[in-house]
Amino acid sequence: MMLAFDSHRADEYGEILESLNRGDAFGFNATLMGFGSHRSIRHFHVNAIWKEEGKIEVSPHVHSHGRYAVNSEFLSHALPN
Repeated sequence: MMLAFDSHRADEYGEILESLNRGDAFGFNATLMGFGSHRSIRHFHVNAIWKEEGKIEVSPHVHSHGRYAVNSEFLSHALPN
């Protein structure tokens, strides 16, 4: 799932976006632009986003065939010693 922001929305919600960390809870209102498939992601244009109470622990992870393939640079920054 991809949440896309036009420049106006990115400016409007920039402070919230900058404050989000891995595992933070947030809500959003968005318009579905593309359904996606097994080869492409669902694409939404964000109308509003807000931070909510709560957080879950999300461990850094890698995908063997994706954007986050295993590489030494990623591992040196993402995984604890």
